Amino acid sequence: MGKTTRVATVDIMKGICIIMVVVQHCHVLPDVWTSSFTSIYFSFNMPLFFFLSGLFLPSHRTAREVVAGGWRRLLLPWVVFALLGGLIVDIAVGSRYGRLSPHGVYLWLVSKPNVPLYFLRALFVATVGCWALSRLCGTQRQRMAALGVLCALSWAAFRLSPEPEVLPLFFRGIFGALALRQACAMAMFMWLGHMVACSVAPAAMKMRPAVAVAVFAGAIAAAWLVGPMPVWWHAVVASGPWSRIVVSAMCGILAMWALGSLLERCRPLALAGRFSLPVLVVHYIILMASVELLGITRQQALPIVVALTPLAAWACVRWLPWACARPASRKLTQ
Repeated sequence: MGKTTRVATVDIMKGICIIMVVVQHCHVLPDVWTSSFTSIYFSFNMPLFFFLSGLFLPSHRTAREVVAGGWRRLLLPWVVFALLGGLIVDIAVGSRYGRLSPHGVYLWLVSKPNVPLYFLRALFVATVGCWALSRLCGTQRQRMAALGVLCALSWAAFRLSPEPEVLPLFFRGIFGALALRQACAMAMFMWLGHMVACSVAPAAMKMRPAVAVAVFAGAIAAAWLVGPMPVWWHAVVASGPWSRIVVSAMCGILAMWALGSLLERCRPLALAGRFSLPVLVVHYIILMASVELLGITRQQALPIVVALTPLAAWACVRWLPWACARPASRKLTQ
């Protein structure tokens, strides 16, 4: 293991993407069916977070430590803020999503008004699965074989897995609570991040400016030539072949890597990246509460979300540290 440190490029990459997630949820991006920019962004926005998490996969920890850490960092924020969002949007505001009942609470946990929180559950499942693989795969050849398995799993999640609506209620609840389809679809990107971290020193994460410009332009051009298509990772639905989905996602990740190197000194983006989890869990609550309470559109709620999200995220870190801990330094897997 290398020295404990933060990698500025990674923080910038996360910062760019969490800001784009907020903008996306406010419905101000161009239409995904007519805009190549939006299609390219949709192809890599969620895989990028899994890739970055793979860079810090805790392969050196025990199973108990991995599960306990995942509970503290991912599942506890999911439970706390799903219930908080449900209470604020459904009870205080009086929306149409659910009510204070067992079924209503279940909807808060896995559905509206907390849809984006599927990411935390999927990330937990993928982390545990990739950790188990990392304990079995000690050589580069074994890691490549594991990547092939995860690629097949991702393809199956898109093309073979049944829609949750057709499953019996019990299995539908398990799929929803664990976000299994999403975890299977994106675990390969986490594994790719782990493979990069096993072979690249932290200092190498930053590209020289000239290289970064060339890589960014080349990756975007490649994604455009591949033909970006609408991909909805939260529903594991895409409008085109799985191979194009993966190539577009990898091009987007590479482009963000280069952009993160170019903007490494941008402190606001770095802060957004460091606090991406509290931003994720609070911005959608603010958005939906504004829409329901004020009777406005998501586009009209954007200024409110932009103004209140940083303050709400800071308050969560300050007063709810047990549910949304202050981000600490991380170690790249070596």
